[in-house]
Amino acid sequence: LDVQAQAQPEDTLREAQALVGDDCDGGLLVLTDIFGATPANVAQKLISGTSARLISGVNLPMVLKLKQLLAQHATLEEMAKQLGQCGQRSVVVASELVRNLAKTGS
Repeated sequence: LDVQAQAQPEDTLREAQALVGDDCDGGLLVLTDIFGATPANVAQKLISGTSARLISGVNLPMVLKLKQLLAQHATLEEMAKQLGQCGQRSVVVASELVRNLAKTGS
């Protein structure tokens, strides 16, 4: 669901509800970019009171990991856990990493 900047959160929530239908308790995993931004806030309302999971702060390595987890038929809990770990591991200060590699000759 693409959340438009000019859209009202209530309208976006209705659109999301129509999109997922009754699937919120059936293993729904919702991914958003920034915690506290409108998409994440709408998603929190969408999944409130359900067994669905919300992951915010998503980056590309997490999306690639999700593809792998889906192919492995991972459970919702396992996907949420592994995606959180993947997101944390994939954020690095690349300039420091490159400097350290150059110092060690690797």
